[in-house]
Amino acid sequence: MLFAAVIALGVLSGAGCRSMIEMRLMNEAERSVPKPLTLSELYTEQGGYCFPGFTWGQNFSDFQRLTDFAVTDLEGYTENGETVYTAGDLHRTIFGRENDSGNVGILDDEIVDFVSIGFQTPETPDENTLSIAELSSKMQEELVRLFREPDETVTHSDTVNNVVYTMRTSFWRKEVNGRVTELQWGTATAAGMEDPSFASLGVAFSFPEGETNQ
Repeated sequence: MLFAAVIALGVLSGAGCRSMIEMRLMNEAERSVPKPLTLSELYTEQGGYCFPGFTWGQNFSDFQRLTDFAVTDLEGYTENGETVYTAGDLHRTIFGRENDSGNVGILDDEIVDFVSIGFQTPETPDENTLSIAELSSKMQEELVRLFREPDETVTHSDTVNNVVYTMRTSFWRKEVNGRVTELQWGTATAAGMEDPSFASLGVAFSFPEGETNQ
């Protein structure tokens, strides 16, 4: 009887482990399925420009629960003292094009202060997938239609991995609840190239100059 009980315990334990493994695989599979990002939901009258469903002032744990985003890697730190994480599980589609990367920035008190998703030209372009140039054209047109002309557009050059890029970024801003909320759409075009190789869509908030979170 004791021997039978030990065997039964082993079978049950094995079944439990198998179920946990299956659950993990299912969760990872679900995270890898991209979800459409509705551009109009990047803005609300109550919260300004923000990631859909999220509210500025919530913390990193809130954001992970909302988006089912798992922390995959620490990317680094900014000059402003933000901690930046790679958002590998933040899969979204815009005009049918899935993002290739993502980042989330948090302040010292674990408050999320920016979210961005990035797009890049694949090594083997797919004729059925929007190029970065096509995506940028459609994005700029749709963002202007939804939110008016940008408050500011900045162009400058920068060197990344020994390649000189022309960076062009449009900014839409709205001050709400004592915060300056911001929507950004930017592209990076390598020197000598006509079409951009990279693009990024982001939302962020900051406090008006001279003010803090205290």
